[in-house]
Amino acid sequence: MKLYASPSLYEQTRVGVVCSKENFRRSVDRNRVKRRLRECYRLHQGALKTGIELVIVAMKEMGAMPSPSFEEIKADFLTLCKKADVLKE
Repeated sequence: MKLYASPSLYEQTRVGVVCSKENFRRSVDRNRVKRRLRECYRLHQGALKTGIELVIVAMKEMGAMPSPSFEEIKADFLTLCKKADVLKE
């Protein structure tokens, strides 16, 4: 997973989730990964700074069998948020 963050012109935090057909051939897999990533953001949106734009990119290793659990995805998301310095103090 990759996370891109940049300051926004808006006061709200905006989020986009990208999951390409190149990495996930079946639409079922793409949609499952996007749902999990959006849920991860929803659970932690209170812990994120406001006024930023995030783009979460699902990578091929997320589609490998066995697919990662929600807890693993959540841990990766939080780690990337810390690296990008988008978490509130």
